[in-house]
Amino acid sequence: MAPVDQKTVPNAMELTEDEAELYDRQIRLWGVESQKRLRATKILLIGLEGVGAEIAKNIILSGVKSVCLLDSGVVTKEDVNTAQFLAPHEDIGKNRAKSSEARAQNLNPNVEVTSNETKVDDLTEEFIHGFDVRGFETRPGHGILSSLI
Repeated sequence: MAPVDQKTVPNAMELTEDEAELYDRQIRLWGVESQKRLRATKILLIGLEGVGAEIAKNIILSGVKSVCLLDSGVVTKEDVNTAQFLAPHEDIGKNRAKSSEARAQNLNPNVEVTSNETKVDDLTEEFIHGFDVRGFETRPGHGILSSLI
């Protein structure tokens, strides 16, 4: 994913005392202004298999404004037996994004976590451009997303 700079997210929000305490290690690493910009960032994450779930966890724990988890696939036995820790075992056969939403939200209640089951080929440019940062679990091969990388 591309780093977020002030041009990407111009309206950095103030941090509460609780957020400053929660993100203290990060603030010491990259400074309060960077954390404020991060706190204002809206992220679209496409793909939630093993690597995507790990990316989602790290982004959510970092304290962004919001994360939309997008995956049209279903939870498989392989998902829950390997690296996809966000979807519970009882959700095998259900949508991967929707099944991951609750556990992802529990990682950080300060971050708005939503899910979307739309197929990548059905995404609109308007939807995609509603996010400051767009991340992909794997490189998109064609269609609207290939023009964004």
